[in-house]
Amino acid sequence: MRTERSHEQDGIRYRELWQQRKRYPPKPLRRRRTPVAAPDPDNVLARLDDERAAMAERVLRAGINGRRRWSTLRSRSGPSFSPLVVETELLDDLCRRAGLIVDDVWRTDRWVVDAFAVEQSMRSWLGLIDPDVLRDELANELQRRPALLNALSTGPPAGIDWRSFAFVLRAAERVLDLSEHGLKAGQRELAGLVDHTKAWTPRRKELLAQLLGEPFESLVAILDRQLGVRGPISHPEGGLWASAVGEVDLAVATDVRGVLLVENLETFRTLTVLADAAWLVLHVPGGPPPGLHPRSTSMRRLISTLLASA
Repeated sequence: MRTERSHEQDGIRYRELWQQRKRYPPKPLRRRRTPVAAPDPDNVLARLDDERAAMAERVLRAGINGRRRWSTLRSRSGPSFSPLVVETELLDDLCRRAGLIVDDVWRTDRWVVDAFAVEQSMRSWLGLIDPDVLRDELANELQRRPALLNALSTGPPAGIDWRSFAFVLRAAERVLDLSEHGLKAGQRELAGLVDHTKAWTPRRKELLAQLLGEPFESLVAILDRQLGVRGPISHPEGGLWASAVGEVDLAVATDVRGVLLVENLETFRTLTVLADAAWLVLHVPGGPPPGLHPRSTSMRRLISTLLASA
């Protein structure tokens, strides 16, 4: 005779199958570990180092498409995956918080992992999208935009997956909404309005320009910033702005000793004392807008002018 036992402990539900015996105590056969609460994987992965987080995500991706044998994953583990670490340190947390379902068998007087799967609600977190479901969602969101609906009916072009395609369509819809009110968002702000990402790849920019019939640069607001420049330099403006530096006449003293490019603002403020010793100190912050980027035309012109005069 076989009996089933169920209990909950530390956010995990255990369902165990036992075999009743006459002359010996009941013998455990199989058990299943399932989560009690809804998945919240960020709560788990945020506490892990990069190596363990990568192993945890590999387990989730391996089980999202159905039940998998643990022995298969072990045999294909490779040098960057430790089954022992996952079994002893990660499985319970993944089961408790990340929708992992684990089947164990009783061997050599202990529970041993036999197979696993992942709840389908984790597909969106893993970036796995059902095109039919996504198409229906986008059709409802883009009802006011016939041109975007027409693009949706055609499907993503070559080189664009459904996730990126949906991102660009939603971004295009936001651009059109903002333009109706005379507003324009920066590219990072626009991305944040869609799915809180800064990932504007060249292909996504190209697709957005094709959908709306304008260059990407004209669809988003230009981020501007005042340049921090100290030293023997003169110009007719009250301040140098990144967007206009290419049009300003600059004059550098002949006795200039060199140019210092400084990323940190506090360091820039400290080094401005060198301006009195004929050094040009230029503030170049990290993650600058296009006009401030060292590879931009305006910044190359400014730096080349300073160096040529030095």
